[in-house]
Amino acid sequence: MALVASPLFTVQPRLGLLLLLLVTAWLYAPVGGFDYINWDDGRYVADNPWIEGGLSWRGIVYAFSSTDPFLMPLVRLSYMAESSLLGMDAGHFHLVNVLFHLANTWLLYQVIFLATRRGWLAVLMAAVLALHPQHVEAVAWITERKEVMSGFFGLLSLWWYVGYVQLQQEGQGSSHRVNNARAWSVLAFCASLLCKPMWVTLPFVLLLLDFWPLNRLNVGWKKLLWEKQLYFLLSSVFIMLTLVTFSLDGAITNTASMPWEYRLNKMVLSYGEYLWKGVWPFNLALYYPHPMGNVSSLTFWSVLGMLLAISVLCWYKRPTMPHLLMGWLWFLGMLFPVSGVVEGGMPIGLADRWT
Repeated sequence: MALVASPLFTVQPRLGLLLLLLVTAWLYAPVGGFDYINWDDGRYVADNPWIEGGLSWRGIVYAFSSTDPFLMPLVRLSYMAESSLLGMDAGHFHLVNVLFHLANTWLLYQVIFLATRRGWLAVLMAAVLALHPQHVEAVAWITERKEVMSGFFGLLSLWWYVGYVQLQQEGQGSSHRVNNARAWSVLAFCASLLCKPMWVTLPFVLLLLDFWPLNRLNVGWKKLLWEKQLYFLLSSVFIMLTLVTFSLDGAITNTASMPWEYRLNKMVLSYGEYLWKGVWPFNLALYYPHPMGNVSSLTFWSVLGMLLAISVLCWYKRPTMPHLLMGWLWFLGMLFPVSGVVEGGMPIGLADRWT
């Protein structure tokens, strides 16, 4: 990764990052002794003959052609490779999830530092990812490797994109080097979607990065949109694939059983819950029941008013504090696919792993 190998940070933030990684590894080390759980681990790993059979050409074909509604071929391949190398003991499956989580912590630091040149800010944001209780579920649940793997490749895509922009701005490389950086970013984005199509909103996140901290709006919206055409194309393809596979499996909830009124109510309440649990992460659970319209008007309008107030404040402060608007829109945009507008599978209010 010569792209970001230059001495961009001082020793102190680097030591802070190292300490953070060690603390995170220590906190998650016990999962190596955990077993499978009886929610999806059997179906996707423990009792799956394709995983038990290990990595093979037939297994590769299965991984990419499975009719399961969840598109995660790269995750299946990782399970198969582990089964071939280490067997089917649950412990190593857990520990590989932890390794991805550590890698994501390191990558988030790199992305933020490369974009802002602020070492301790990057350490703080990496710490939120590494240590926040809402993120335990995605790491300590074998089936949810799709979360940490999609996050890994999504952050790689961001890393390469920021590098691509800075190579352009600073004139540090040939056009070939610049194009290579963008190509790696697109490939990493595609890999993220092949783990889980959660990052379909990444093209919009890149536009937010262009707003702040990359400060590229002077380039012009047409050029900014045009350079992201491959990202938008990949997002469109995976949105369609996901809708088709869920429809074929009967997992898409239709508007007759889940009217739009309920979906919009759930979307507003989900954003409010995610925001509250982000600030006050207590009473977390594996399953949160779907509200199904059983919410008082006072609660709904209170939450909606709070979200609108935050939005207005961030917009008003954008000339002097652009990071507020960028961060708020990032939060709203990245959670939009799981906000409740499209319902699939078991009716569920929200999930900590999606954060």
